[in-house]
Amino acid sequence: MKRFFVGLFLGFLLSGIHGFAQKKIVYSAIFQKGIIIPHHKSINYLIKDYIYSADINIGHQTSGTKDWHSIFRYPIVGGGCSFSDFKNSRVFGKAYSFYSFFEFPVLRKKNIELSAHFAAGIAYLTKPSEAATLYSNFVIGSHFNAYLHVYLIDRIRLTDKFQIQNGFGITHFSNGATKKPNLGLNLGTVSAALVFTAQKSEFEPQNNKAQSEFKRSNRFSVFLSGGYHYYYPPWDKIYINSSLNLAFERNLYRSLRSGIGLDIFYDNCLINSLPKDGEYSYRDYIFPGIFISFDIVLGRFSFVIHQGWHPQIPVSTYPSIYNRWALKYQFTKHFAFRVALKSNLGTAQFVEYGFGYTF
Repeated sequence: MKRFFVGLFLGFLLSGIHGFAQKKIVYSAIFQKGIIIPHHKSINYLIKDYIYSADINIGHQTSGTKDWHSIFRYPIVGGGCSFSDFKNSRVFGKAYSFYSFFEFPVLRKKNIELSAHFAAGIAYLTKPSEAATLYSNFVIGSHFNAYLHVYLIDRIRLTDKFQIQNGFGITHFSNGATKKPNLGLNLGTVSAALVFTAQKSEFEPQNNKAQSEFKRSNRFSVFLSGGYHYYYPPWDKIYINSSLNLAFERNLYRSLRSGIGLDIFYDNCLINSLPKDGEYSYRDYIFPGIFISFDIVLGRFSFVIHQGWHPQIPVSTYPSIYNRWALKYQFTKHFAFRVALKSNLGTAQFVEYGFGYTF
């Protein structure tokens, strides 16, 4: 589990800080204050006070050397770290997070900028749930968790090198059901920051490289993935999950790809939902899915969203609608690696790791 989150963080980080030596570097010191969002009734009893976080970000201003720079209006990409105090140290403890971020402007004027900020990485929570404390902490069962942060910010230029920043957003901590319990933690925060740039802060593209010619094209992809997860109490048995994913995709634009596809899932955790007096084989744990896909493409990296439906469900209580959220890296023309989270109706089901071939 630890290796997964470290790999996810390093993947984002490498995509964010590559080429710092040639770019305009942007430093940010951020303070956030907010609340724990009680997405489950039982979490209400664990909330004691407002929470706060402190972040340090280092990024670089893209300048047009890649096609996707201009498509996303010359975003800022980089990495950061965060300390979060949930104001209930007996139950939640503290969180230390390390992440990479992607920030693209929605509106850019001479002295003001409105941007959307996305961050993903690894978080270490000091007080995960254990058997002895399960009655009081049933939210997250592992030290290492995924860290996801989305917020909207406005930045006002004070001088050639200094800016002030305000924003609001949502932060999510979860281990993707690789260890139970996993209700997850959701934070709603407002933020204030001081931003410093090594060069003058007014935006000026340094490279006006013309975009390469784009032609819409079709492609097929095949992914084979696998992983593991736990079930509800006693949480001491590991269950294997895997999937075969076949898709037809069309490049709609340089930064956008869409398609349709077929999933074949295997999950032996289903034995817990089948009648106890039956005898079952691996065929009883196989079921199909049909999905539509959307890929946001950033060079070799892609953020992938699948919205799917199970035309046949293995048990009546199994949700027929599912989602898949993935980070994909195309390391050659034909071969790719993908880390994905499958969820049912907003509840994390399992994490899967897969290799694919596109043609």
